[in-house]
Amino acid sequence: MRTRRRIITFVIGVVVLAVPARGQGTAPAALASQYVNEREGLAVLVVEQNAVVALDATARAYVLEVGKVAVEGTSADLQRDEAVRRSYLGY
Repeated sequence: MRTRRRIITFVIGVVVLAVPARGQGTAPAALASQYVNEREGLAVLVVEQNAVVALDATARAYVLEVGKVAVEGTSADLQRDEAVRRSYLGY
């Protein structure tokens, strides 16, 4: 199964990091995402419930609600957006 995943990742050029923080804060998710993107030249899809971690670990973000994109933009823009901060970031 591991070989199959590598082949699929190589062919489509995307790596999926599912809940990379998992109670460990922002650093592991950000480092993993950055390393894979820069060193391997692959796109990284970060699936993370903690919006603060996700925005710190990515350059662009899509917020999903009930399976549909509710908000999208650069992570920096979303962090500055008052509605996003109130609804998803808790401040």
